[in-house]
Amino acid sequence: MPLIVDKRNFLSEYTSLKIWHTTESEATLSAMFPMAAVDSSQRLADITSPQRRLEILVSYILFQLTFPPEAELLHRNSGGPLAWGTPMCMSISHTKGYVALISSPYPVGIDIEMWSPRALRIAHKFLKPQEMRLMDTDEERERDAVRLWTAKEAVYKCWSENITLHEDILLAPGTKSPLEATCPAIPWIPATSIYLPCVSDEISEKMSLAVALLDQEELEEPEKYARYS
Repeated sequence: MPLIVDKRNFLSEYTSLKIWHTTESEATLSAMFPMAAVDSSQRLADITSPQRRLEILVSYILFQLTFPPEAELLHRNSGGPLAWGTPMCMSISHTKGYVALISSPYPVGIDIEMWSPRALRIAHKFLKPQEMRLMDTDEERERDAVRLWTAKEAVYKCWSENITLHEDILLAPGTKSPLEATCPAIPWIPATSIYLPCVSDEISEKMSLAVALLDQEELEEPEKYARYS
């Protein structure tokens, strides 16, 4: 069972991260986790892509490994996941055989992306001129572009708002984390910490991982995000 990352109290108390590298077949995974297979069956009904089917099934497996049996994985109208029946927030990301799930008492977003030159080619589409300066000018420029792309995607998932990566999310060096995001157009959204953690050599070698996390100090109504244990 290739659960290659399993971290508790990750970045903040009661925040957990799990990453699965899918090497099994759908039939094998369904036999190993029959409840996840049953829970995911409705979403899989119209999916024909083998890779996409595995990603969805593994998402349900990670959900089962993270939350108590009474919790239910639902999806908002925007498509974002919801841990119904618990006070926890959550986020899911997947890329080419890897699926990541993060949960926290506070709003959280995660994104994983394979290293690729594509992000640098389209950087002007998701970065403002001042954000372009966050990239190095040497051979790390391609990887920096992927890091900034994953950072914005993680923030997008964390905020769960009708926003755009280019116009609404502004990245800058952070005071409590490597990067920080603000939304000038929606002032009530607090500054959001963005982390680019090295959780394993396998992950760092193959992809960028970004986590956007709101902590209790930044929330106007922190009591609505009750801790789960």
